[in-house]
Amino acid sequence: MVFTGDVTPEEVFELAEQYFGGLVAQEPPQAIRTTEPEQLGERRLLVEIDSPTPLLHMTFHAGSASDPETLPMSMLLNILIGGESSRLHRLFVEEEQIALAIGGFQMEGFDPGLVYFYLTLPPGADVEAAEDRMLEELDKIASDGVTVAELEKARNIMTADYWRGLATIDGKASALGNAEVFLGDYQRAFSVPDELSAVTAEQIQQVAATVFDHHKMTIGVLRSPLEEDAP
Repeated sequence: MVFTGDVTPEEVFELAEQYFGGLVAQEPPQAIRTTEPEQLGERRLLVEIDSPTPLLHMTFHAGSASDPETLPMSMLLNILIGGESSRLHRLFVEEEQIALAIGGFQMEGFDPGLVYFYLTLPPGADVEAAEDRMLEELDKIASDGVTVAELEKARNIMTADYWRGLATIDGKASALGNAEVFLGDYQRAFSVPDELSAVTAEQIQQVAATVFDHHKMTIGVLRSPLEEDAP
């Protein structure tokens, strides 16, 4: 539990003793030792159902919250899909009109997670062409990296988001709790601006080359049945 706000430690300890003091301590559960087997090849999922717009989802394996690659990947996702001025929104939605919308996220938990992209395509869109174009842009990050302007913009946005998050009582509690639980030290909550400042373009390029592995990705497509397949 994390307490923030107009309370003193003495008040919290008194309440803890009042409500939890009578509980008998238990042995902690055994640590989970099972790990997910390595993905040895590309996986695909196709759902065919009457739908006005096709959907293209794409996932890649990534690290846990405490993995050193997680923060550079968060900054890369901000560059790629962080709002209407992001690289992929401008390219896919505004300029090339490949997609009606594009988004994504990174899972950040105890265990290794996923980097997840999702695209809503126009009616009748060529899903394979959209997939190829998406992979082309992800490969470009791995080969060419990001620009200095993109990196600074992502750093400024994420730093501002950090300070805005600490402006509320709930935000302070969340920052402290997440740092303690997922990173192992509540004081990491106070080092985020410095950690963001330390991320380099080279680190972002390297994490892109590591994570965006075509042999370990999973592609999901939802579309209406093709005419030749329809009854």
